[in-house]
Amino acid sequence: MATSVPDSRGFLIQTDSTGFPGVTLENPWLIFGTAVKQLRTACGLSRSALARRASVSESHLRNIENGQRRPTDTTAENLDEALGTDGLLIELAAAGDNEMRRRTILQSIAVLTLPVPMTEDVEAHQSDVEILGARLETYRRLDNAHGGSAIRTAVSSALRHEALPILSRRTSGSNEFELKRTVAELAQLAGWTAYDSGLYRESDTHFSTALSLALDIGDNALAAEVLAAQSHQEACQRSCELPHWRTRKVPAGGHLSSPEHD
Repeated sequence: MATSVPDSRGFLIQTDSTGFPGVTLENPWLIFGTAVKQLRTACGLSRSALARRASVSESHLRNIENGQRRPTDTTAENLDEALGTDGLLIELAAAGDNEMRRRTILQSIAVLTLPVPMTEDVEAHQSDVEILGARLETYRRLDNAHGGSAIRTAVSSALRHEALPILSRRTSGSNEFELKRTVAELAQLAGWTAYDSGLYRESDTHFSTALSLALDIGDNALAAEVLAAQSHQEACQRSCELPHWRTRKVPAGGHLSSPEHD
């Protein structure tokens, strides 16, 4: 079954159902190995460097990448940590013959292997705001094309490992408003992708980050969007009879109150 994944510029290309050209669903360990190899290449790691990080021999890693060896649970966990896939490789190793689950995981991995910000317009001299803005627009296009579940790991990783650290290093500056607004919008998107994946606690965390930043810069329009998203999530949780585990209040002073647990 054919599917579409984005190429290095964000345009969609046709591949087979694995999300990787030339790899079929008949050999799940070749699929796993191909995913590891593409992730390793995207990270700029040699096979020997990844082998050291994952505590395996280079020959063993070569056999995994070629689909000749099945990874143990520990090896899958080590590779997942070394490549920063936030559990995707662990899930892929455990997916077995579940074709639907494998396809969903592989779509997410395909997004992670793309060079980001994936636009020729971003150059080395451009600011953090411009680079993060380009990344945000790329993720929005991918969200529209593939849905939030497919890009959740990539968006969450970009927020935690890049956007928020940049923000923590920047205490002031002429573009402080634009930087905080861009990070807030990325956190908002991370919230929606987690929501689409049914990860409501993670979604709540990201939405809360977005709301805090929006209130900090006095962007009432963005704050209203995030509050609407939080209300939508809580309404869905109630309608689905899921635990209504958290409520939020924004007092007149504009500061978030502490969460209340039922």
